[in-house]
Amino acid sequence: MWKEIFAAVKEVFVLSEKTEQNKENLKTLRGEFEKLEIKVDQLTDIVQFLAQDNLRMREEIQNTRKEESRERENLALKLENEMLKFERRLPSSKAEED
Repeated sequence: MWKEIFAAVKEVFVLSEKTEQNKENLKTLRGEFEKLEIKVDQLTDIVQFLAQDNLRMREEIQNTRKEESRERENLALKLENEMLKFERRLPSSKAEED
């Protein structure tokens, strides 16, 4: 009977010790979890910033393409205009025949 009581008391002490150890482990894990939560929040902020920056860059590229397209069109029109001016200066082929 004393063996059973001793075993039960021993079991209570062992379980009590394990409970304390588990409490310490939980405390440590909570601290690590909080750190990870902060890092995840920071990474989320970074990803959102990069996504917004990427969107801004795409818009800039589109605007640049539109501007360059307009500029090419203007240059083509100027070239055509200059060619027309040049053609007007040339004597007509009928005037050469006379």
